[in-house]
Order: sequence, then C-alpha cells, then structure tokens
Amino acid sequence: MSEDCPVVPVIPQHHLLVGQRGMGKSTLLLRLAAAFRSPPLRDRFIPLSFAEEQYTIDRLSQFWLNCLDSLADSCERDGSEVQARTIDQIVSDITAGQPSSPRDDAAASRAALDAFLDAVRLTGRRPVLLIDNLQLIFERTAEQQREFRAALTAPAAPILVAAAPQLPLQMNEYGFPLYDHFKIHQLGALSLQDMQRLLLRLADRTDKPAIRRHVQDHPGRIQALHQLTGGNPRTTVLLFHLYAEDCSPSVAEDLEKLLDDVTALYKGRFEELSDQQQVIVSRLAEHWDPTDSRTLAAITRLEPGQISSQLDRLLKAGVVEEVELFGTKRSGYQLAERFFNIWFLMRHASRRLRQPLRFLTKFLETLYETGERENFARMWSNSRGLSSGSLLFSRALADSISASPARGDLIRNTELEALLRHRENASRRVEELLELDKVTPAVLEFAELHRRLTEEYGAAACRQILGSLRQFVRRRRGQLAAVHRPSAEQIEAVLQEVSAAERGLVVEFGQRAVEWLSERLVRGQLCQRDSADDWERTMAAAVSEGESAVRLVVDHLPDRLVGQIQPQFLEQAASVLAADQAQTAIGWYNSAWRLHVKLHRYAEAESAYRRSIKLDGACPMPWNGLGNLYCDFLGRFPEAAEAYSRALSLDAKNACVWYNLVFLQRDFLGDPAAARQSFAVIESEFSAESVDTRELHRGLFAAYEQNLGLAAGHFDAALDLVPSGLPYTTADDWCRTAAVLLELGHGEWFQQVLQRRGHNHSLRPFFEAIRAQTIGERAALLNVAPEVRPAAGWLYDQIEQRRQRLQNVHRRQVSSQSRGRPGRGRSKS
Repeated sequence: MSEDCPVVPVIPQHHLLVGQRGMGKSTLLLRLAAAFRSPPLRDRFIPLSFAEEQYTIDRLSQFWLNCLDSLADSCERDGSEVQARTIDQIVSDITAGQPSSPRDDAAASRAALDAFLDAVRLTGRRPVLLIDNLQLIFERTAEQQREFRAALTAPAAPILVAAAPQLPLQMNEYGFPLYDHFKIHQLGALSLQDMQRLLLRLADRTDKPAIRRHVQDHPGRIQALHQLTGGNPRTTVLLFHLYAEDCSPSVAEDLEKLLDDVTALYKGRFEELSDQQQVIVSRLAEHWDPTDSRTLAAITRLEPGQISSQLDRLLKAGVVEEVELFGTKRSGYQLAERFFNIWFLMRHASRRLRQPLRFLTKFLETLYETGERENFARMWSNSRGLSSGSLLFSRALADSISASPARGDLIRNTELEALLRHRENASRRVEELLELDKVTPAVLEFAELHRRLTEEYGAAACRQILGSLRQFVRRRRGQLAAVHRPSAEQIEAVLQEVSAAERGLVVEFGQRAVEWLSERLVRGQLCQRDSADDWERTMAAAVSEGESAVRLVVDHLPDRLVGQIQPQFLEQAASVLAADQAQTAIGWYNSAWRLHVKLHRYAEAESAYRRSIKLDGACPMPWNGLGNLYCDFLGRFPEAAEAYSRALSLDAKNACVWYNLVFLQRDFLGDPAAARQSFAVIESEFSAESVDTRELHRGLFAAYEQNLGLAAGHFDAALDLVPSGLPYTTADDWCRTAAVLLELGHGEWFQQVLQRRGHNHSLRPFFEAIRAQTIGERAALLNVAPEVRPAAGWLYDQIEQRRQRLQNVHRRQVSSQSRGRPGRGRSKS
C-alpha cells in the first residue's frame, strides 16, 4: 500500500477495506496508523484517525473540520502544541460562520478544505485519512459527492484509506462521482487453520502455555466452533479469552459463554434497526437458510416494495448479505454475521426454532469431537446413589460428549440410577429429567431383571448372579429371575455354580480382570449378550484396564459382533495384546476391516481378508467382509453372493450376513424372490437384532411393490430408533436405503416421510443430502445453511457412491415399474 502513497503532489490512490462486522476492519486501520507513525513512513506521512462512527457529519464542511480536529490531535501528540492551538482557532473561526443548512455548504466546505491543506502543508508530510464506516459519510454527504471527488482527486489531495461493512452501492454505479476511484480490499473470514494459528499466537503473546496445549489437543472443538462462528476474527478473540479464563470442556459451553459476551453488542445493534427491519432480521434469523425476497415477503407479511427497500438498507448496513441460490435467478439473503444469527436463535427464538440448532450442535460434536471429557465420564459411570442434582449433572456431562464408549457408559449408568431413584420415591423431577418413557428397552429390561432377582434371591445373591459372566453368556439370568420363590437349596446351587465358574476365570485371566468385568455386568454396562454397543464400550474400557481385561473381553465377544465394532477399538485392543497377534486370523481380519472401511484401500483389504480366511477357515466374518467389499465398493456381485453364502455356511445365525445378503439379492442382483426368502429368515430368527435395518428392509420391499403407505410405516418405525443422528453401526444401511429409494424415483416421497415427524430437523444433514440427490445436483446444497453443508455433502457422496453401484439391469427393471428417476445434471461442486 505504501507504493500507492507518494509524498509528491500527484493524484493519490485511495483504498477501501470491505468486510462484515467483526472481520477486523477497525483493527486493521489502527494497525495501519501504527505503521504510518513508525519508521520509515513517519517522516513522509501523517496518519489521521477518527471515531468509528462519525455521527456529527451532516455536510462536507464538517468532514473537513473533523480532519482539522484529528490533525490538531496528531500535532499535540507529536509535541507541536502551538500548531495544535492554531488549528483549533481555525476550526472555531470556520464554525462560527458556517451556514445553518447543508445545502449552503459549498463556501464553508471549500474554506475548511483549504484550511486543512494549508495546515498539513506546514507539517511537510502527506495526510492519510483512516476512516471507518465510509458508507455513513457517503450517505450523509450524498448531494456533495462531486465536491468530494474534486477534493480527493486533486494533485495534493489527502490519501483516503477507509473501511465499510459492504461495498457502498453507489460505488457500483457508473455515474457515481467516486466510481472506480478506490482499490478494493475484501476481508474474508478466517480459515480453520488461520483461526487455530491466531489462538496459538495469542496464547504465546500472553504467556499461557496451557491454552496453547488445549488448542492443539482439541482440534475438533475449534473445527465445530469455526463452523458456527463463520471464522469471525472478533469471535475468535472472544474465544481466546474464554480459554484463558476457563478452558471450557464443551462446544456448547463455549458457545453459551460467547453468547453472553456479545449480548450487549448484538442487542444494541438490533434495537437500532427500524421496526420493519427488526421484523425482517428476525424472520431471516428464524429461517436460518438463505431465502429470496418473495419468500421473505410471505413469512414477514410485508409488501414486496417494503421488503425491497428495507433489504437495500440492511445490505448497506452490512446486517444482511446477498448470496447465490440454486435453481433460481433470484438472489438469496441471509444474515451477514452467522454468529449474530446463532445469538438470535439461542436468545430470542422459541424452543421449536432452537431445536434444529441443538440437533446440529450435537451432530457437529459427534462428527468432529470423539472422547471429550472421557476421563471424567468414566468416573461418573461408576457412581452410585446419585441425587437428583447429580443425575442432572451426569446427563449434562453425557450430552457434552461426542459419541463414544465413555458417553455410552455414562448414559447407561444415569438411566439405571434414575430408574432406581424413581422406583424408590417416584420422583417427578427425575421422571421429567430423564423422560422415562424414552429409556431404551434394554435398560428397562435390565432394571426389571435387577428388581426380580433382588426380590427372589436377595440383594447379595442378586449381585453374584448379575456379575457372573457364565450366567450372562448362557442367557441364564432371565431364566433364574423367572423362578418364583426359589428354595434355599436352589439358591445355594446357583451360587455354587457361579463361584465355580468365577474360579475358573480367575485362573485364566486373574482376579482383577474378572472382578472388573463382573462389576460392569452388575452395573448393567454389559447387559445384552447380542448388543454390539455394549460389547464395544466394554472393549474400550478393557483397553484402559489392562491386558488381562482385554483378553477376557475378546475371548467372550460373540464372533458375529466383531464386524460391527469400530476398528479403532479393535486396533487398540490388539495393541495391548502380544505382538504376534497381528499374524493371527483376527489380526488379519482387523487389518482388512480398517483398510476396507476407513482407508478405502480395496485391493489390500481383499488380500488381508484372504489371509485371515487361510489362517482360520471356520470364521465367517472375513467372508462377510469380502461380500461387503465386493457388493458396495467393487461391483463384483456374483463373488459377493458366494462370499455371503460361505459365511452363512459357517454361521447360519449371523444376522449381519443375512441383512447384507438381502441388500445384495434384491437391490444389486435384481432377484426379489431370493431376497424375500432370505428376509424370511431374518423375520423369524433375528427380529430383535439391528431393528432399524430390519424396518428399512420391510419398507424397501413395500416400496418395490408401490405400497408406499406400508413403506412409510416401516420407515417411521426405523426413524423412531434414531431420533437424533444416524448410528455408526447402521449408517451404511441408511445410505443404501436412500440410494435404492432414489433409484425407485421416491426421493420426494421419502423427504415427506422425514418431514412428517420432524426428522428433517433431527436428521438435517441426511435430509438435505436426500433432497440434493432428488434434485440431481450436489450444488443444491448451496441453499443450505453453511453449518449443515459439510455433513450433508459427506452423506450425499456416500449415497451417490452406492447409487453408482446399482446394476444396470436393476435400473431398467425399476424404470418399467416406477414413475422414473428425476433428471440428474452433472455436479458442480
């Protein structure tokens, strides 16, 4: 910029910084002032700063008088008090003779400008005017713009470096006197890396190494907050102060504190708007997504002409910004500062309107942050006798943690403790806190099992029975609870069997490991033998407990559940065990799973599956893994069928394989009769396993038969099982289902199914991905709030990948019996 600022009397280049509020315009002007006051520029230039909003300006002469005042301040700061007093007297003389109306301001303006230039000339330096909110000056001197241009384009004119929240509309008009007289510098939002770098720099400058470590150790929190704040530098600085005062352990708490800090600023800004502008801003905030003026007129019930004029004013003020919309030539509008939108929703919107934001915050926490506050959660997961206040804290702690084994343990313990408390005193507060009608069936069943065993066998015997791994694995706990008034001899026999089995486990795995797993069984953390979630959380806890606990859990983990556990937990468990385990069948299978699902290294995954099969031909899971690999990613459908068949020949009770086989037969091989036969096995044998996937299959069979009413009922049942996010264990089944429905031409209908019961909010990214797929353009996600877009885009790609694998023969079959697939253009993003 200094190259554009010559000292010699030539026409200068003026500059305009454009950026939304909070993007650092005022700070940058202060930084420029500091640079111009430092060597080598201070001998050539004299920077003049002004108030952020110059409300006193109502005519051009007042602008030049303000320049004289700023020059006097500069002289006084430099020690030239005599010159400062002389300038003050000049201002007083001009002001005394100033006309009362801005329309008669020409002479006074000329006098003030000449006085300013004469005073500057005595300093021997060229003035640089650093002016914030230039749009206010343009608006207040609109009738004097030609005079303003003449003053700024004279050879000895001052250099103007100004800032505005948006490019003043006049500067886009060819007839505007100052058209094309400014070099524009757009200040954009901070990138994720810039945001993290700024926080780290602030930590170093304030000598807070703990803050630096916290920022580095929790990138997910920075990523989630970047999504919500839009990379606003002002909010980033506020975030640093939160870290400095209290390194808040959750995105939600960080957000709440930020909202408190900006309330005074945003409330004052909102109240400065006119009544109509407040209505428009409120509706835009509540709508959240970009919207056009026609829709805005409908939801505000204002006339289109009123909407147009007020939008113009809000654009000029930088409150609203204009954006591109997909599928229309109309411009879209949204609040320019996304954090202001969030503040409004969290502080002023109804509970119904805040709900989508809550769902989104939870989704982002799950997507970007795993394991937050897990050590604290583990401690509370082992707490007993929780008071109402402790239950409330425990629930809040669970809600602040991303999906993880520790979070699952904490929720399970909180639910069981709340049920116990409710059973003892029927506390209404506990019932309202936990929403007991929404507790999972598994927890209710375990609580009832605990009650019955206590009544029939006594508290001490109940604890021994519940803690027995043998009784759990053999599904005998429920059978024992069903015995009414067992005799003392019966109880003694049961306890002797329990003790004998425990002694055998202690010999093999050690006392500590056996007691640790027994405690998890007693507390209900492992309460369902066929629950992959229970076993996954137990395996994750075993890794922290030690090698013996890992061996104990791995040895008793049902084989058919291994493929449903996230690979990082299997990998962690494998690392605890002996090094040579990497060469066993399960070691090769774990490697194959990671290569297949996480790394997408398909050739290497296939090879690893084959090595596992070679080492252990009796294990069905490598065959199942091969079937999934061939079906979903390599398009080798006959080989996939063979792999599933081999897996079922080894374990016909493997529900996972049966579910996968139904997808393959019906959707990829185009053999609905075979798929029906396979699904009949699921219906008769596995009705309680992967219930959401079972309902998805039922719905798809009905959709193929054009029985959309029946299909909707099954999809509703599946959706009820995933109220606030797609579970990672069956997320691929949901993507498969969406792909098939889209191929059947039922994309719009499926959107209606989701909308009918509010799942367009609770599963917002999934809903938006389906809507964009129905349109046939990934670019349709441009119409979605930027905070939702990344997750929706990921799901869009997952569904698209599965659509591309649907066999051509199946597509031809579908087209003959359905209304056809919507046209699909090429993706633009």
